Amino acid sequence: MKFLKIIKNRIFHQIFGFLAANPFLKNFFDGSLYQGSLKKFCLPVLNCYSCPAASTSCPIGSLQQMISYFKYNFSFWVIGIIGTAGITSGRWFCGHVCPFGSFQDLMNKLSKKNFHIHKYFRFIKYIALVVFVILIPLIFKKTAFCSYLCPAGSLEAGLTLVWFNDFYLGLLYYWKIFILIIFTGSSVFFRRPFCNTTCPLGLLLGFFNKISFFSIKVVENKCIKCDKCYDICPSDIQIYKNDKSIECVRCYDCINVCPTNAIEKENNFKIKEKGAFDVK
Repeated sequence: MKFLKIIKNRIFHQIFGFLAANPFLKNFFDGSLYQGSLKKFCLPVLNCYSCPAASTSCPIGSLQQMISYFKYNFSFWVIGIIGTAGITSGRWFCGHVCPFGSFQDLMNKLSKKNFHIHKYFRFIKYIALVVFVILIPLIFKKTAFCSYLCPAGSLEAGLTLVWFNDFYLGLLYYWKIFILIIFTGSSVFFRRPFCNTTCPLGLLLGFFNKISFFSIKVVENKCIKCDKCYDICPSDIQIYKNDKSIECVRCYDCINVCPTNAIEKENNFKIKEKGAFDVK
């Protein structure tokens, strides 16, 4: 029972998720980069291709490559991976597995004071997706999100590879480090500022929250709107207003703190007696 409790813990999932995405930890100490066959695939989390320890590619980086150069057919894997992850669990991977999401959670523990993110800042991720992930790669053949916006790449690769390789550190490098500093610093006082305002992968997975097999449900006649869920929510949302919100990362922290047990895990995937699959 104790073992089952451990493996159900979100912190365990986050540690396991980091190691699953980055098993080649020794590369951090010699500046090398794994470039084997696994790099043709990706996990539904934001984990940089150029991270020395990374075993797979970043889905957003692969998506930009696919849009820029359609000859890279292996990048079509990203469509299936994002779709499968989204349909089964929505943004669960954001809340439990994503290394950069976990990093922001860790930084947030440095402060007991948290401010709420204004709803208008959440529209930045739509711009990031449409402009930097789709339009610029399509028109100018540049992986714009990776090059100009992504702080995960700066953390995992920008701060590690430069110590072991003779790279030219131009203005773009320092701009990316500045972006990383902004999101790292704001993570201390805001919950997951990058996830909640800018991440295009979270947005894509969030589109599936309304239809995913596994989700959460708020029982309205039990909810007293005490906002205990709001106070602990890494997505900084009031889940009782919309339990299928695209912002929800399915962390289940709200379930643990609800005093009236008004928030429940919901399984929309049922198996009929005859063996046929049925979705509510």
